Amino acid sequence: MSFADSLKNHVPAFNPVNLAEKTGIQEMILKGWLDGKSLPEDYAVFATVMKIWRPALWRSENLKERNQLLREAGLECYVFCDLLNKYRNGQSIASLAKACGLERQTLQRWCAAEQLPSQGKHDTLIRLANKLITSARKRHEFLWAAGHQEDTLLNACVVDKPIVHAAQFFGRKDELNLIIEQWQRKPPPNIAISGPKGCGKTSLLNQILARRDELPGKIILIDFSLPQMCSREYLLRHILEKLNLSIPSIDNCNFFSYIKILYDKLSCPAFIFMDNLDIGLQAPALDITFWDSMRALGQRQDNFGIGFLVTARSLPEYAAREQGMASPFFNTFGQTLRLGPWSDEDVDTYFEAVSSMEDCKISNDMREWLGGHSEGWPNRLQFLTNAFFRSLRYPRQSEIWQVESLEYMQRFCGDNLT
Repeated sequence: MSFADSLKNHVPAFNPVNLAEKTGIQEMILKGWLDGKSLPEDYAVFATVMKIWRPALWRSENLKERNQLLREAGLECYVFCDLLNKYRNGQSIASLAKACGLERQTLQRWCAAEQLPSQGKHDTLIRLANKLITSARKRHEFLWAAGHQEDTLLNACVVDKPIVHAAQFFGRKDELNLIIEQWQRKPPPNIAISGPKGCGKTSLLNQILARRDELPGKIILIDFSLPQMCSREYLLRHILEKLNLSIPSIDNCNFFSYIKILYDKLSCPAFIFMDNLDIGLQAPALDITFWDSMRALGQRQDNFGIGFLVTARSLPEYAAREQGMASPFFNTFGQTLRLGPWSDEDVDTYFEAVSSMEDCKISNDMREWLGGHSEGWPNRLQFLTNAFFRSLRYPRQSEIWQVESLEYMQRFCGDNLT
């Protein structure tokens, strides 16, 4: 899209005559922009026109739209320059360049809007952004204005799915380190993580996966919420593929041939994660023979043992008993971790982190309200904190969002105590 087309799109009813009267800029220059015959040569002149005719475009929340228009006008350096000098806040170019491992002349050109950072300077630009800006949202906008992007802009609160990104994971650090430490030993123990819905079982599992390089073996993830994982043959084939073991031929493709390959051919330690065990226990195809075979695999006496980690709402033996599954496999989990509410220290750490990510300070009174009504349960606290931030972005009477969010929380999060 040309600058003229973009101008008509972003600034409807652009009127050169009226603007010339209000700004003192020659009407011929303004008509040249609109007709596509010329581009703005002076950022200050262009900014003056836009702030009068389309002031909303100069608000911080419209940075991307404004930057796109400036790119087409050939003035994109100025948005980045304005932000850089704003966040530099008087700090000397020489000291800032030294702290970020950047040549002083290069930073000086950035500050003077003479050029944008090249892609070769991406890592240096990230260091500069991290040094100047604490807010994740503002840091993302800063990088975007420079023509660079982070992988993603993270939400401060995750309310509808397990947490994957380490920057969004709070609490459970002791449990995480304990599991990693235990599985660095031989033989690897079987570990059970239990707790009510939304307490962070799958999120904890995801953080273990993120640290797989610290474990002396291969990891196989089995999520029983996926229908295909409730098929015995599909599940065993999945395990063999992840361990780079041969798949039985069509003529010899049965349950026992899969198990025999696993038992005889395993040549490295393996860690099998079984998430949402409660669902797997309800699968007709995963009968007592299947679970007994899992126990046999876990009992191998060699240097290539298999460690199991399961997540369920209750301890494996209790969950199995409720489904009438009497396999001794569920009695082999000597290491059990019951996840409860976050500690006060974890809650405080969470508030500090999300305040920084949203660039919004949470008052002590609001922290007390959020912590009290959530009772420290992660999913409830994330839900209420997200509602609080949303109320700031879209102002409403405080008692309305608080009452409504408590009602929604009960439906969305359920009762943690059951």
